[in-house]
Amino acid sequence: MATITTAGAISIAGVGEGSAKVRTAARSASRPRKVPREQGKAIEMLGHAIEYLGDEFALECLREGRTVRYGKPPQIVAIEILMAKSREVYFSCPVDMGLSGKLWRLVSALVSTRD
Repeated sequence: MATITTAGAISIAGVGEGSAKVRTAARSASRPRKVPREQGKAIEMLGHAIEYLGDEFALECLREGRTVRYGKPPQIVAIEILMAKSREVYFSCPVDMGLSGKLWRLVSALVSTRD
């Protein structure tokens, strides 16, 4: 298993800024997660697809010298969908407890076996 950490802010659509859900999501977003091989491959493939679409869009804009005036181009919409799916896969992975959580679990298990 691999461990992947996130950096930066993550916004959650449809949730008010002052709600407990945003604070909980922000707290869990900053914690590293244990990413099993299957989910890791999925995240990697989604990342490659996002890069490909981004490069394709950038080259198309440079080649044609055009700007988007109304709405979003289809490549950007596709990139946003792929990024949302990538986050969905990542956040479905279990949170890594870290050293302090593992020590706490060990101490709790030792104390409960003494009783």
